Amino acid sequence: MKNTLLFCAFLYLPLLLSAQTTDCLLPDISCVDQVNVTLDRIDGTFTLTPQIVVASRTELDPCVYDQLRVNPSTLTCADIGGTFYELLHVLEGGEEIPICWGRVFPEDKTTPTITNCPSSPLYVTLEPNTELTITPADLGVTATDNCTVTLVTDPDPFVVTSSDNGKTLPVDVIASDESGNSAVCTAYVTVTVNDCSTGAEAPENLTVTRVDPDVVFTWDPVPGATDYAIGLEYYMINKQGKGKWKAVNGLPPVVSATTYSIPLADLDGATRYRFTVAVSGGGSNCTAVIEFVPDELEPSTLALRAPATPTGHWETQRYQVYPNPAKHLLQLDFSEALPTPRQIWLVDLQGRTVREQVASADAWTVQLNVEGLATGVYILHVQDGIGIRALKVLVE
Repeated sequence: MKNTLLFCAFLYLPLLLSAQTTDCLLPDISCVDQVNVTLDRIDGTFTLTPQIVVASRTELDPCVYDQLRVNPSTLTCADIGGTFYELLHVLEGGEEIPICWGRVFPEDKTTPTITNCPSSPLYVTLEPNTELTITPADLGVTATDNCTVTLVTDPDPFVVTSSDNGKTLPVDVIASDESGNSAVCTAYVTVTVNDCSTGAEAPENLTVTRVDPDVVFTWDPVPGATDYAIGLEYYMINKQGKGKWKAVNGLPPVVSATTYSIPLADLDGATRYRFTVAVSGGGSNCTAVIEFVPDELEPSTLALRAPATPTGHWETQRYQVYPNPAKHLLQLDFSEALPTPRQIWLVDLQGRTVREQVASADAWTVQLNVEGLATGVYILHVQDGIGIRALKVLVE
């Protein structure tokens, strides 16, 4: 029996002693003098662990690493160029004792990403004998990076002058970070000079809007101008992959209003178009230009005040609106009188209500005063007890 007890004590005593040990024995540890690491491609960080900075990695028991910590443990883009790190021994009570130190050099090897490199040129209009500095923001170029990204033109600054009249100039925009990584976007700028022979200004605030079933162009009236020359081109790419603008035939050469509509069905939804408008007889440099892709135009948002019109309702109840275009009064004739009033309001292409009117019960007609409104396209809404009718009207 005595021998059996001695044997058990001899067998289990080391196990009992080891169970009471909470910390591994910490051997002599040395740090790597210089550590090079690469920052993450997404967020520009790196996690520094004891396994990376300990010089003799293979000699350490895995449990030793649980007692070590590196300060700082997270490296960022701000640490590029090098920073000191310190290896600490974390005791059971939470006390930290420095063991060794070294330097760590985070590297950023990620190239910036160009997120927008416009294919359409930026159109600028200069007065005679003037110049303009073009920035990446003017061109609409954007980029992202895991660290800070900077956009500059090459050359910097990029300056266009009135001597560039009629030219489309390429502009290299360089996206770079502090580590010298870079990406290039080539954008374009088209220069025209406002030297109209009639002395009139080029039309301003040219816009394109989708007002189903049409695409509508509007611009501000030019003082003294009565007619405007318009044009439409589409961008065609040949078999060699080169593109050029080609005229769309069938448009009137001159319009008297400051608005023009093209049926959406007459355009190819995925093709890029270029619409131009100029003071008629004012010279080729008196031109405003806008580009668009029909499928990329959002439908005009108009504030409706009631649920959608029931299917088939407007086949039995019709309105007549005249004159259209209107200058002073817009008249609405109803096909039938109703026992309740009709609400009428006129909305511009930005969704703003500019005129309101109420047609009394049993009325067969009503007039809406449009004097003082800017020339352009508006949407006339007529609401009765059943639904809303939306009609496109023109104000001169």
